Amino acid sequence: MLKNLIWFIFLGCSQLAIANNCIPNPILFFHLSTLNGLLSNDVRTITQDSEGYWWIGTDNGLQRYDGQNFINFRHEEGNPASLPSDR
Repeated sequence: MLKNLIWFIFLGCSQLAIANNCIPNPILFFHLSTLNGLLSNDVRTITQDSEGYWWIGTDNGLQRYDGQNFINFRHEEGNPASLPSDR
């Protein structure tokens, strides 16, 4: 009986919080693909740096994503300053 009462109170409070906009905006998810500019849909690694940029490692190189645009970093034959490989 007490368990049912606690559950009822929890549900009531959560509904009030939602109705009064007390809960912050939900987290939004979106998908990136080659249609958005990703070099490959086969993502090997992803991390976010201290400046908020997302770094995405794919089979076709490394990309920096700022939330709107990609900057591509790829291996350039004969350029020792480029990535050693695109993988």
